[in-house]
Amino acid sequence: MLFSDTWNAFTKWCKSQLDLDRTISIAGFGNISYKINEDSKDQKDKTLMIYISEQLIQQSHLKYRGEVDNSHYPPIKINFAAV
Repeated sequence: MLFSDTWNAFTKWCKSQLDLDRTISIAGFGNISYKINEDSKDQKDKTLMIYISEQLIQQSHLKYRGEVDNSHYPPIKINFAAV
């Protein structure tokens, strides 16, 4: 139960930071932030971006492919209230 409580507190804190348009920086993992979609007229139209740190990429032997163009996929809207 302790892990569950800790995880819930962490996700609530992350949501509060993202709601304030802040970037979340997690040591050894990377940064999480929103990117505002420039071609949208809706200021609330954002995409969740996860930038993995070089340290994690090297330690996990991941391959970096650069920015991926997902413009042909529909955006996924996360309903944080339901989560």
